[in-house]
Amino acid sequence: MGRRLAVKRNSLERAAEAAFVLAGMLALAALVWHHMSILGDGFWSVATGRWLLAHHALPHADPYSYASAGSRWTIDSCGRDTLFALITNAAGARGLMIACAFVEWLAITLFWLRARTPLARLALFPLALFYVQVDAQDLSARGQVFGDLGFVFLMALLARARDGKRVHPLMVVLLAAAWTNLHLSFLITVTLPLAIAAMLLLEPKGARPPPSRFLGMSALAILGTFLNPYGPRYLRFALGIGFDPSTSNLDLFRSPDLHGGMWLLAPAIGLGLVIARGRYGDDRCRRAEQALLLAFIAAACAGRRYSTELVVVEAGIAAALLERIDLRASRARSLVPALQGLASLAVLLFAIPALSEPRDPYRDVPVEAAVVAREEHEKLVGAGVLQSRIVDPLHWGGYLQYAWQGDPTYFVDGRDHLFLFGNGVFDDSTTLWTGGAGWAQLLDTYEAGVVLWVRGTSLDAYLRQDPGWRLVHADRIAVVYVRARY
Repeated sequence: MGRRLAVKRNSLERAAEAAFVLAGMLALAALVWHHMSILGDGFWSVATGRWLLAHHALPHADPYSYASAGSRWTIDSCGRDTLFALITNAAGARGLMIACAFVEWLAITLFWLRARTPLARLALFPLALFYVQVDAQDLSARGQVFGDLGFVFLMALLARARDGKRVHPLMVVLLAAAWTNLHLSFLITVTLPLAIAAMLLLEPKGARPPPSRFLGMSALAILGTFLNPYGPRYLRFALGIGFDPSTSNLDLFRSPDLHGGMWLLAPAIGLGLVIARGRYGDDRCRRAEQALLLAFIAAACAGRRYSTELVVVEAGIAAALLERIDLRASRARSLVPALQGLASLAVLLFAIPALSEPRDPYRDVPVEAAVVAREEHEKLVGAGVLQSRIVDPLHWGGYLQYAWQGDPTYFVDGRDHLFLFGNGVFDDSTTLWTGGAGWAQLLDTYEAGVVLWVRGTSLDAYLRQDPGWRLVHADRIAVVYVRARY
């Protein structure tokens, strides 16, 4: 009798675990889909990929912006651009959103399901949901999704090396090569193993894996980064952008508002895990893992982009601690299936409607305004007006590249703020965006005849009051102005 009850209980526990995992995966997919969009980076990636497919060569000049240092165009992540173009050509912009949502969902699901016990998976599920919320402001169809997936794979390889398991050299090379062609964050495949090798020196010699394992992974990753269309010089390009001081001024790399509960929560969880790791878990690599947490906490406080990486590191360390808890002889064992069942019902109530939510890939870009701006530009050119160029905000330049394919050219986009737009254009676009002093002179300098801009911004307010400009179009997000006198 007792054996039959035990078998029945085990069957119920397995069923509850399977239902919870399935419901959790659906909930993560729904939350990612709810936040997925296509912004400037995604559109210029598609347009660049289409250029590569059409020309079967690397460009020697920039055909899209009249203001860029056109001969300095190095394509960022050729593999991603080509892949995005192929997906969009086959399935449209919405298909691209679905593909990128799948990649992001896969990254989150993989780090969540690395937890091997029902208790660990149940406890870490809120952290997986929290990951999406932390990433929500920047979650879009762009290379970031591949960077997130690459980081999860990298952490898995580093964990194998820590545990003394074999990491095939080809896996490291292939990861670095794929990442290099998909997103600029590939540099972490080189730097993170080096950092971990240094952190291991904090451990007593008998309680640490050989640092040489991680130094070897870093060396293999360097070889992988050379496997791209530009060869070794692409590494110099990525290092220049990644470590230039101007990059830290980009919104994505600025410190988050730590007064907000969400941005403070990830570092708070990390500090709690630093304390817990000091008291619990395997003595091996204890100090190194505490140092790793502290390093990512500092990075997340310095730059918003690193908050997601911090959550992944937290999940890995928390899973190892939770897996050591043995509930087999505890009265609390029966609570886990009950909690899994309740959680499954709760998340399904959210997931099913959210997965069927319609998502417009063009909801955040000025589709109608771009048509008007192009028509007004053609009128000025047809009339022989010298001041006929179109000025746009940086985050819409990618869509204009996608929609216009270089006819006409536009002012600025988000491809490369250091080399391609490091000739002063990036700073000038910031002045126009913030409404800084000299905006009118900048419009004259760039021979602007048409301004396609974001509704409700400072420049919109200035141009409405300026008799030298007339408003020809206004919609939910965009305005178009044309010179009234020329």
